Amino acid sequence: MKAATITERTLLIYSGPTSTDRTIEKNGMYMDNMDYFLEHGVSCNDNNSNDASIMLDNNNDNEHATTQERVDVAYVFVLTQQVADYYLGTDGKITKKRNECKNNQGNDFETNSSNNDDEYIKVIVRQDRCYDMESMRIVLENHEMDVRNRYDHLLFVNCGLVGPKCEYSFSYHAVLVVLKSKA
Repeated sequence: MKAATITERTLLIYSGPTSTDRTIEKNGMYMDNMDYFLEHGVSCNDNNSNDASIMLDNNNDNEHATTQERVDVAYVFVLTQQVADYYLGTDGKITKKRNECKNNQGNDFETNSSNNDDEYIKVIVRQDRCYDMESMRIVLENHEMDVRNRYDHLLFVNCGLVGPKCEYSFSYHAVLVVLKSKA
């Protein structure tokens, strides 16, 4: 019996640092945490329909499996203009991550609308106020993103946190897959 595939979309909202000046308060730590997250928390396979590792079998009896679930994760970084300019510059780490994902996924990344880098790794600029709650508000009220209709789950992370850190490499996508399989 062929399994039906259900895709669940998750939006990870990342509230980034407010300044690139490492000498102001905890900005150095916040920048380091965001750099670490871009390197270890964002996987180019989070939105790749050809990656079998993202498929979950919802039936313990594999012989009679009727549905499988895919967990797709998109990212939106909410940053001040100064920080956005820094990370989106030619050598910026978000630019590098987008290019890495394009190279890893080839033509599918650019032609599949769900893999468009504007949707997969998006940046929204905010004013330097209200920090985390302002980041959340801007994303939730963004009509172009249509969060309520396009995503099944939201995950909020800020630059005060560092991770994921463990002995082996995984992304938040992997965490969502494991959590979904336990539900």
